Parts: sequence; structure tokens; C-alpha cells
Amino acid sequence: MLSKITIISTVFYGRIFNTTFDIENIFNMITIDNTFVGAKFHNRYKGDIKKTSCFFNQVTLKCYSEKYDKFMNVKIFENGNYQITGSRDSEQVAWVLRRIIKMIYDIHGVETREVTVHNGIIHDKEEYDLLSDKKKYQRFERVKVYSPCGNLIGYKNHEYYVINNDKTSLYPGIGFESVSNVNVNNIYNFRGEKIGISENTFINKNKRRMKNLKFHPTDVENEFDIIHKGKYIGKRRILLDSPRTIKGPDLVDGYTKLDVHYRGIRGDSVYNEVKSGDFFKNFRENINLKVANINSKMDLLLTHEEGGLNMSKLADILHKKYNIDCYYNPSSMLSVITACIYTDEDHRIVKKENAYHKGTMRIFRTGRIIVNSTKTKYEIVVLKKYIHGIFDTIRKDIVCYTNNDVEIKDENITIFDI
Repeated sequence: MLSKITIISTVFYGRIFNTTFDIENIFNMITIDNTFVGAKFHNRYKGDIKKTSCFFNQVTLKCYSEKYDKFMNVKIFENGNYQITGSRDSEQVAWVLRRIIKMIYDIHGVETREVTVHNGIIHDKEEYDLLSDKKKYQRFERVKVYSPCGNLIGYKNHEYYVINNDKTSLYPGIGFESVSNVNVNNIYNFRGEKIGISENTFINKNKRRMKNLKFHPTDVENEFDIIHKGKYIGKRRILLDSPRTIKGPDLVDGYTKLDVHYRGIRGDSVYNEVKSGDFFKNFRENINLKVANINSKMDLLLTHEEGGLNMSKLADILHKKYNIDCYYNPSSMLSVITACIYTDEDHRIVKKENAYHKGTMRIFRTGRIIVNSTKTKYEIVVLKKYIHGIFDTIRKDIVCYTNNDVEIKDENITIFDI
């Protein structure tokens, strides 16, 4: 007999399209209060939050909902993605996301920054100076790049630039050109605006992956021969929207000051929708909420006389009789069996080689079962029904009436032990 299923927590993720977030300013400007109780970014910390490392392209917020009496961890990524752990359902996620988006919208202003101009490109001076200091410059550190009017248009990352989320290289006299393995690349001016494309036609499609290409002008305007190691391998055409966009900014290389505009939400369409309130009218559609994982628990409801499970025997029966992938370490103080059960697209139990999805169960000596790697409640029900049938059949064989194992109480077993 199994107890009812209890949802412990659900991991949600999603993306707000047509926007990016200024995660550094979100961390700098966030006010620690009863809702936003902690934040961390690039090994910097605010408020009540674990001082562990985090990815370079995200800010982590620890949020508290008084309505649900629940703490939730929210990871906000630069590209508009987010991930939420610690919530039980989508209502709690919607509650916290509304407050986060309103908070990020309120982050905007102008500040005077020292900048370094090099090759007509405006870099943040403090970050640019780190480029020459190999001891301080870390692998994932980036240098902000601004337009002449003070808007953030991208970053310099080691040998290349990222402009409008597009990996680019410097295009002398014009701005930037995207770097990719496709035959059509975007061209941006020094303001970060797309002003045209470059088309590359190769005599062999494999040639496009070659490096150190040279471009020789032809008699036709804006057309070039592509040369690799002295051999002709293709042709390039430059198609600009307007000749007036070719001219770069009239800036002299060196140090200067610039009034830099910052904003938590960078995408104009999303920013304006939040400002007008339209974003919240179709809130569920705009946040593109999806379930990554549901963590749940159930119990075998062992009696006092039954005491506990014979873990070695249970692992042996599950593996040999039912062909279930199991892992059991008898030397571990926390006696637990990890069992993997595979299902197909119709949620039927199948062999590993025919699997579409894998559910993971942690079976404890006390009879407690933690289930994760599931995305729907129906998947959990299927796994419960399957494991219920197995335990009804083998219960007498796996119960340990004489308990010689280390005593582990149920209340000490949480999702964080797995």
C-alpha cells in the first residue's frame, strides 16, 4: 500500500521574448526588503542568500511570498530566460514574476562613466583596462560597448564583439559584422543598428568554415573575391541599406566621459508593454512558462512491526526480476536506492532503449520514496501505479523485521538529501 502523492516542489523555466535584461544593474539597484530578501551576481552578495558561486550570465534572487509563506529562488538570465525553484505550482510562479518584472522595469536612469575609445568603438574604461591585466581578467569577464549616444549595444569578449546578441568582428570604417558559419552575415554600425548584410558564395560549401580568409576587391563595387592560401574559393557581396550609414562616429581614440543610459529591461517592445500595462493583460502568454521538473514524495506506509526495508535484497529484486536500473551503496550512511524507470511518449513503461523519458525514484529504508525528473502529475501517477504493483508482490520478501540498520527518521529525509 502506498500513501497519497505529495508535491514537494516544481522547477519552472521560461523566456520573455524580444528582450534582454541588464543583470548587473538589476543586482546593483535591487532593494532588499520583505519580498526580495537576497541577491547574488558574480560572487557578490546582498541580503540573506547562500554565498555559493553562480553562472556569469545570470543574477539569482531569493524571494519570499507572504501570501503563500514560501521562499523561491529565481535565476534571471541576460538573454531573457528565467528559472524558478522552490515553488509548488504556477500560481506561485506568476505571483513572484509579476513583482520581479515590475521591479526590473523601475530600474532606469543615466550615469556619467569613463570610457575608452579604440578604433571608433566606445568601451567601458574600468573593464577595458582589465584586458591588459591577465591576473585580474577572468575568462568570462566582458567589456561593455556603448553607442555614441550612451546606449549599451553589446560587449567585447576576448577577441570578438557581441552586438545585439550576435557574435561579430570589427568591420573597419563601418562597424561590426556577424561571425557565423552561414553564408549571410549581419552588418551593424557603431550605434548597434543593423545596416545591411554580407553574402558569401563558396565554390564548395565546406570552404565556409575556413579561417584566415582574405577579401580582394573586384571591378564591381562592393564585391570581393574570397582567397584562402592564395586560392580563389568564393565571392562576397556587401549589401548596405544606405550609403550614409557607412560613416563611423567622429571620435578620437583615448579616454573621455559619456552619459550612459541604463535600463533593467532592454527590449523596447517589452519595456513599452510593461509601461502601458498591456504586458500583464496576457501575462501567462508573455512569460512562456514551462515545467522543468516536479519533485514529489510518497510512502510505503510500513507498520511498526515491519520496521524497515532490506535494502540489499530490494535492490537485487528490482534489478534482476524487474530489470530496473538501480544504484545502491551499502556503505552510505543514508541508506537509499536510486531506481530509474523509463516510459515512452504514451507514458507506458518500456525498456531503456525504447525510452522517451526517464523517471527517477529514491527509495529510503524507512519506506519513503522521493520522485523527480517528472514534468506532469500524470507521469507521477503512472510511476506510482507501476511501483505499487511491484511492492504489493514483493513486500513480504523485502521487509526487514529485525532492524540492524542505522536508524534514520523520516523527518530527517528531505529533497536536499538526494
